[in-house]
Amino acid sequence: MRAGPAFGSVAAFTELQQALLRPGLDPHHNCRHDRGMLYFFKRLRLRIIWSWAGCRDTWRSEYSFRSWVWANVVSAALAFILPLTGAERALILALGILVMVAELFNTAIETVVDDISKEERDLARRAKDAGSAGVAVAAIAAGVAWLAVLIW
Repeated sequence: MRAGPAFGSVAAFTELQQALLRPGLDPHHNCRHDRGMLYFFKRLRLRIIWSWAGCRDTWRSEYSFRSWVWANVVSAALAFILPLTGAERALILALGILVMVAELFNTAIETVVDDISKEERDLARRAKDAGSAGVAVAAIAAGVAWLAVLIW
């Protein structure tokens, strides 16, 4: 058995993608309108791998993402401990996830901006500030939901 590239590496993703999308494996490979269910599940598997890699990398590199994850663990626990309705729980959980989504987008923006150039530029600052504002607005929405649930 030959040793392949390390799991999670770019080389592993590229090798996996080439193997899964190689012509001849899928009878619908060249058909633009319908590639078949096998192709769908192969692509779904790749999307899951790439998405998990993004979450894993963000967890490892971003303190703020880890903070939001732990805040959501506490929030979810409280949502299930307190006597809330199903709709209230769903709102609290969904908005907590939205905050983490905003943080992932913010991390993506900051990573791309930093990769382009480390020098200070007004457009780079504005892009990073907008990403940060998105996280803040999502967090405010989650806080407002908690206040509304607890007060009413």
